[in-house]
This record gives sequence, structure tokens and C-alpha cells, in this order.
Amino acid sequence: VGEWQGRREEGWRVLGEASGPDCQPMVTVTADLAEFQAGVLTGLTWAEAEARYPKLCAALMATPDWVPIPEAETPAQGRDRAQHFIQKLLNQHQQDDAIWVISHQWILQHLVASLLGCDRTWQISIPNTALFEFEIDRDRWDQLDMARWTSDLWQIKRFGDSPHL
Repeated sequence: VGEWQGRREEGWRVLGEASGPDCQPMVTVTADLAEFQAGVLTGLTWAEAEARYPKLCAALMATPDWVPIPEAETPAQGRDRAQHFIQKLLNQHQQDDAIWVISHQWILQHLVASLLGCDRTWQISIPNTALFEFEIDRDRWDQLDMARWTSDLWQIKRFGDSPHL
């Protein structure tokens, strides 16, 4: 899990491949993009989890509501992680930067919701290696005027695309 940065005017390249004198790919690994931290269920198959924690597993299967898992992070903590990561990207990158973010479905759902400014995290069908491409006007991101509602400044070019599969 991590991010890749290049310059937009250089175009998209394969991760780790660079061209041009000022385009040096940078790979950063961050815990902000880790998948859901499942606490006591981490590393267990569902059968192992049911054998060790039958009441917890039954409760998880009985409701769509949040059921606390001992030592696990909450959805709110995941959302905070996603918002922190998005803000870090906005603070560290420039208008012409092209950034690839590579992660897992659960945190990607939180990242998308945070980027879109939603107050809910939506379940999104995300095929393995799906592509999401957002283009934002970084320089106007924090403005509170009419720019916020000008769709030319905030574009979704791809959303869960997987034509390469």
C-alpha cells in the first residue's frame, strides 16, 4: 500500500517507470492505507474465527450494524485515517502532480467518501486492481466560494474500472 508520484504533463506510466529529467518516481509506504485492522480476527479464516469466537461471529452475521470486534479499529477510525491521508496528499503535492494510490477495498471506500466530501461511507464494488481516477484543482480545493460547485474543477475520469482484467 502506498502512493506513486509523477508529473501530470509527463503522462501516466507503469508504476516505478520514469521518463524525462524531472520525473523521478517516488514510492511511499504508509500505514494510512492499510486494510481494516480486524483485531482478534486478524489472520484467521472465517472457520477459525467461528471456532474461536462463536458468539462474536454469530453477532457479525446477524446484523448489518456495526458490531465491535475486540482490538479492531472502528469505521470512524478508518474514516479518520482516510481523511488524514487525503489531507496529507493535498498538503504535500502540487497542482500538476499525478499520484497513484494503491490499497485495499475497505480503506478505498473511505478514501473515496472522504475525497467526495460525503458524510457516509458507501459500499462500492471494487474489482481487484480496479482503477479510480480523480482530477482535482488542488489550488482551489479549500475555497468556499462558487468554485466548490464548479464541476470542471473536480472530475471523476474513472470509477472502479477494470477493462484490463
